[in-house]
Amino acid sequence: MNCALRQLDSSNPAAALDYAVEAQDWTLAVDIVEQHWISMISRHLPTLRAALQHIPSDAADKHTAVQAGRALFGIVHTDAPGSLSLLPESPAELQALGASERAKDALSIGCVQSIMLRLAGEYERSVDITRRLSHLSRSALEHNPDEVGAQLPLMRVQWAINYQLHGSLTESTIEARLAFHGGRSQGVDFITRNAAGSTAMNWAMVGEPLHALHWSELERKYPDPDGWLEPLVRVAGLTARALTALDVLDLEHADTILTELGPPLESEELWAFVVYVHCQAALAHTDPFSALSMLHRAITAHTQHHTPTSFAHPLLRSTQIDLLLALGEGNKASALALSIADPAADPWTLW
Repeated sequence: MNCALRQLDSSNPAAALDYAVEAQDWTLAVDIVEQHWISMISRHLPTLRAALQHIPSDAADKHTAVQAGRALFGIVHTDAPGSLSLLPESPAELQALGASERAKDALSIGCVQSIMLRLAGEYERSVDITRRLSHLSRSALEHNPDEVGAQLPLMRVQWAINYQLHGSLTESTIEARLAFHGGRSQGVDFITRNAAGSTAMNWAMVGEPLHALHWSELERKYPDPDGWLEPLVRVAGLTARALTALDVLDLEHADTILTELGPPLESEELWAFVVYVHCQAALAHTDPFSALSMLHRAITAHTQHHTPTSFAHPLLRSTQIDLLLALGEGNKASALALSIADPAADPWTLW
């Protein structure tokens, strides 16, 4: 067995793709991209981009996901029919597209676009596409279940993240629950665990600890994945558990979980949620100064993703106000609050 296949057997598609490209095994490289692009685009973007640069055009021509990825990265311009066309806006057109033979490709291309926009900090646009994808997926499942069913659970995990990072937590929970049930029926533990953790975190964020505990219990029924997937899957679940522990003032348990969670990594998409739970713990321990320092460092490290259309923006602004008040900096807190143009537009800044 060659190195690429060994890496695939070890659930490490990024390393497998590197080996396939090095060996110029373009058939295998294309297969890896088509099977694993959803997971790689979030965690191994440089590897994926480099592979798409090296894959020859004749090897990519008949593979929609590869063509879409190459075009989105600006590697080539393709004239493949509909390869980068935007999804239609009207429900009737999305319903018709879902019933057509183009449904599977449209879902793949739209999902690529939504993730790329998310990674670029364009959360409003990402969510706009995600809403269309959700409508399209319902029609596609009705008319082409055998064609699209297998790819939907993993896509829905990504759609849940798209919604989360925009602050659309209700829609995020809907997609995460669908991903959970789909992953469970397919026997794919990392999808099931990731989806359960995301659902638990959403409930914890909106102050529903009983629902959060229920989904945390479901999450822990599934094993931690090995390798690079582990931190991706565990962050939401750990954040949820820490928040529910803080809700009942079990500070010792919360501290244990936060030690395992650690500070937000620069590459972590859920960084704002991690900062938020650390700040809530610091407030419970009456240590707002260190939390405020961490919050400022995290915002500086994630400026591209701390945008007006991100959930991070209102969430961390309200958190900063809480920390300033705890420090006795009422004037600074008031000035920050007054800088919010429309506090009623977001529940996190309505106080």
